[in-house]
Amino acid sequence: MAVKYHIQESHQLVDLALSSSRARKLQDSATQLRLAIHFLLERMMNQDLEDRFNELCVWDSLTPTPKHLQDWSSDFHNALDELNENEQSLAFIETIPRMFDYKLVASSEVEKCQSEVILFIEEFIEVMEEAQEEESGKEILSTSDVSKMFGVTSQTVLTWCKSGRMPGAYQTPGGTWKIPRKALSKIERLLSASSELDAYIPDQETVNEAVSRRRGDWRK
Repeated sequence: MAVKYHIQESHQLVDLALSSSRARKLQDSATQLRLAIHFLLERMMNQDLEDRFNELCVWDSLTPTPKHLQDWSSDFHNALDELNENEQSLAFIETIPRMFDYKLVASSEVEKCQSEVILFIEEFIEVMEEAQEEESGKEILSTSDVSKMFGVTSQTVLTWCKSGRMPGAYQTPGGTWKIPRKALSKIERLLSASSELDAYIPDQETVNEAVSRRRGDWRK
C-alpha cells in the first residue's frame, strides 16, 4: 500500500508526551499523544473519519500519568517498529484501545469513550482495507508475472488474455499484454472450480478396475 506513515515523528511525540507527563504537564502530554496517533492515521482518513477522530471524547479524558504512560508507550513503540517492517501491520491501531487497559483515561469516562474508540477503529480498518484492495487492483502485471503465479506457461496466459478471461487486460502499442491484478480473480475462480471438478473424476486405475469388474460380471 502506497502510504507514508510518520513513524519517526510518532516515536518522538510519544517520548515527548512521557517527558511532559513526568514534568506533571498532563495537558501537554495528552495533546502530544493525540498528535502521535493522528500522524499515523491521517493518510488513511477520509473527511468523515477525520471529524470523528477529532470529536472522540477520549482526547479530553486522557490522564497520562508517568507509570501508566510508560507501560502503554512501550507497546506503542513496538507497534511502530512492526509497522516500519510491514506497512500492512495493524498493531499500531490495536494499541489505541489499550489506552483504557493501561488506565490512561479517567475512570468516569471509560465506558463512553471506549465504545466510541472501538467504533472509530472498526470504521478506520474498513476504510484502510478498501484502500488496500483498490491499490492492489491498480497493480499491473506482465504475462510472465501471471504465469509464475499460476504455474502455467506464458502462452497460456496470452490465451487467457485474448479469450477475455482476464477482464481489463490490454495490449500496449508494442503488442505486449498488461494485466491488472484485479483481473486475476476470474481465473482464480475458474481454476478453483476446475480443481473441485477433478475431485469427482475417477483416475485411470479406478476406471480400469470398474471395467474389469463389469467384464467379469458379463462372463458369468
